[in-house]
Parts: sequence; C-alpha cells; structure tokens
Amino acid sequence: MKNKEMREARTEARTATNNAFTEALRRFETAYRLDKDSQAYAEALNSLATAVAYSVLKKCIDVSQNPQLKEVRVSIARDTARLEAIRYSGAHAFETVFTSDGDMARKTVDSSMRDAQDKLASECLGDGLDLVNTAIISILGETAKTIERGELDSDFLEKPYTVRRLKKKVWIKSEDSVGGWETAETTPIQEVYKEVRRAIDASRAMSTDARNGYSYLEELSYDSESDAESVIYRRLSKYADLGGYATDFNGACTLYSADSQTADDMDTLIELLELTARQAQVLKLRLSGHGEKAIATYLGVKRQSVQDVLKAIQQKALKAGLKPRF
Repeated sequence: MKNKEMREARTEARTATNNAFTEALRRFETAYRLDKDSQAYAEALNSLATAVAYSVLKKCIDVSQNPQLKEVRVSIARDTARLEAIRYSGAHAFETVFTSDGDMARKTVDSSMRDAQDKLASECLGDGLDLVNTAIISILGETAKTIERGELDSDFLEKPYTVRRLKKKVWIKSEDSVGGWETAETTPIQEVYKEVRRAIDASRAMSTDARNGYSYLEELSYDSESDAESVIYRRLSKYADLGGYATDFNGACTLYSADSQTADDMDTLIELLELTARQAQVLKLRLSGHGEKAIATYLGVKRQSVQDVLKAIQQKALKAGLKPRF
C-alpha cells in the first residue's frame, strides 16, 4: 500500500511540474504577442528559460549523478537571489544628485547598503545563470524562426516543423559515415532543450572528459539539399593515439596526435591482415608506443598473452609480404 501511495505521489508531482511548465510556455507566448517591451514579457521569458535550465539539469543529474551539475542547479536560485540583493542594495545605497555645475553625480545615502552591495558583487557566480541565458537566446532565436515561417500561433513553441540534420555526428566505421543527412521533425522548445544540453556538455562544470579516452578526427559533411555544412567526428579506438606522441622543447609536456591518413592506413592494415578485434587493439596500442607490460596492464591480461598476440600478428604480416617493426 505504501509503494502504491509513493507511486501516486510521484505521478502527481510530475503532473504538477508538467502543468507548471505548460503554463510558463503559454505565459511567454501570450506576453510576446501582446507587448515585447513590457515587464511581464521580460519576466515570462526569464521564467521559461529558468524552467528549461532546471529541467535539462535534472535529466543530466539523474543520469550522471554529477555533483558539479548539482551545484550548478542550486546556483540558479542562489545567484538569482544574489543579483536581486545587489540591485536592491544599490537602489537604497545611492541617490542621484546634481552638482553646482548641473552635472549628475551619485551620492551615498546608506553606507551599510553600499558595503553590502560591494560584498555581494565580489562573490563569484556559478554556471547556472549562464544556462538560463543560453535558454533565453535560444528561445528568442526559435521565436524569430517561427515568425519567418508565419506560424506565430497561441502554442507556437510546441508547433512541429521540419529541419535538415545529420543522422550521426560521430562515426566509427566507414560505412557509418555515409548515413548522411535527414529531414527530421522537431519543435522550437525541443531545440531550446538541445541547445541548453549542448551548453552543459561544454561547461567547465563537467568533471569528466567527454572524450573518455577516445581520439576524434574532425571532418566536414555537406548537405546538397539544404546547402548546409556541419562538422562530423570520426572516433578512433580507445587510447589509440595513432600519431604517436611529441614533447615540447623542454620535454615537459606530452602531446598525442592523430591524423586521417594514419587512421586510414591503420584500417587498411587491419583489413589486409584480417586481424581479430583483440589483435587490432593490441596492434594500435603497440604502434602508439605502449610496451608489452603496459598493454597487458591496460587489458588486464598476462604479458605472455600480449606477446602471443603480437607473434600472431607478425606471422600474418610476414605471410602478407610485410615486414613488421614493432
């Protein structure tokens, strides 16, 4: 019985949240059509952008349990209150006066309010309001696109429209790269959500490296139908820095690199020798400069196993008329 009550409570909470978000959408749409210069419009825009930022962060936190993102979410309310406190203290700390020459000047009328404003202004803000501002820009951008399409209806932020986009921006095998572009259905508010999510992925608050040990090669993909270009990424094998490594002139910094030609040559070699997945993995690690012991530690196997794999690769290379140098 208790579990049933908890499920019902969660359902009611989700329904209330969805209703509140829908109200925020309608409030902004109404304010935009009535008067874009009004205070009500500015408040509706900020309220909707804040709701989007909270929602996207909640989804990210539920998945990753990232403590930094939890702090970003908390910072939205905290920094909003802080900025309001700065505004309030500034309004009560000073007044505008005119000098004997008729020039405007600012005069302190409450030193405690002035000191409070200085203290508040010296504190650093978190990344939460950056996400709110990203949502604001995206909302305005999507609204402008809606006007261009002539679809400024009462629920224009949820009205579907079609866009041209890549099926995949990251590909591993060559056959995956030809997936190309597609016509997809979306809505303005969905695009706003995606823009905020991209901002989170690029945020300094993310504590993990998005590459997760992979190397990526950047390429351009062109869509002849929409005359658009977009960057796509070819993902190489994990920790396979095929270009080897280099150090700065002091020998202090190790910089790994990779290039398309090296990656293509590796793919050709793997296909020519008909290597298994494990053999290909060991070969890439070996050619990247890793020793047998390091490879064994990384793969969680005995050093002898690595030596056996390398020996099998050498035999295949000799059979194919190649002279292996690893």
